[in-house]
Amino acid sequence: MLVFVFVVFLNVIERCLATYTYSLYFSNDNRFRILQLTDIHLADSPLFDLITISDIENMVLKTKPDLIVISGDMVSGYKWDGYTRGFFREHWLKCSQLFTRLKIPYAFTMGNHDYETDADISQIRKLEDSNPFSLFNVNTFIDHEKGHNYHVDILDSKRALAVTR
Repeated sequence: MLVFVFVVFLNVIERCLATYTYSLYFSNDNRFRILQLTDIHLADSPLFDLITISDIENMVLKTKPDLIVISGDMVSGYKWDGYTRGFFREHWLKCSQLFTRLKIPYAFTMGNHDYETDADISQIRKLEDSNPFSLFNVNTFIDHEKGHNYHVDILDSKRALAVTR
């Protein structure tokens, strides 16, 4: 029993550390760059997905954002056949793995087409929790009618004081 409790405790600590492995902060010239992506609609076609992910990578490399915000419809839920399991995860991984490889923190808010897939909020929360660059965490407020709210501290250029939240 004691071993089980200790293992659970270590898993909780590991997840907390994995979730908060970076900080958001203004640059020395007091700039903070956000790249906003919306209506990506992954799953429309395999070719379209490849082009879209390539375009996103090129935008990230060119703009060098401090944060990426995906404001809805990452996945084309209307393409889901209603039976295939893992549909949302398969397409979510395309963006998630790119942001992890590029080491860019991101915030994902769901759009109406994301809700049309096989993943519910608890499953999406688990997926987002698995990516250390996702800002989706226990402080993310989810309301199906009003969307998501993120509460994120952004530090000053000296990384000492939270200047916005």
